[in-house]
Amino acid sequence: MKKIFFPVIFLLSLTSCKDVLDIRDLNSLDEREVWQDPNLVNAYLANVYSIFGNWNASADNNSEQLVGITFPLDAVTVNNSSYKAWDYTTIRKINTALVKIEESTGLNDNDKRNFRGQLLFMRAYAYFNMVKHHGGVPYIKVPQES
Repeated sequence: MKKIFFPVIFLLSLTSCKDVLDIRDLNSLDEREVWQDPNLVNAYLANVYSIFGNWNASADNNSEQLVGITFPLDAVTVNNSSYKAWDYTTIRKINTALVKIEESTGLNDNDKRNFRGQLLFMRAYAYFNMVKHHGGVPYIKVPQES
């Protein structure tokens, strides 16, 4: 029994499980892949499209469509974050996408123009909401480090 057992142990010790442990992460994509595939760029844009939001049935409470103004006078204060619209995280995502799409070699010119047009509209929409709430805001056209 010992004669068979030791050679088997020796052979097993020579094998490596390196390939088994080197697996691809299926929960995230490599950034280089995203900007080369139009479907993955569309998925990125779908995430940015959330800036348009959905209509909320209780949103009328913040407007004058109802009889009178329904929120108290102290609802809009300096330290109240309910009425602030600093959406620079979305602006950074949009600016990053604009740069990466221009650098992409896997997208054709038609796709680049299409994605660029969508992103420029979303950036203008985000800035419009910020200006509407706060007046003048810094206009950033290049991606900033987070």
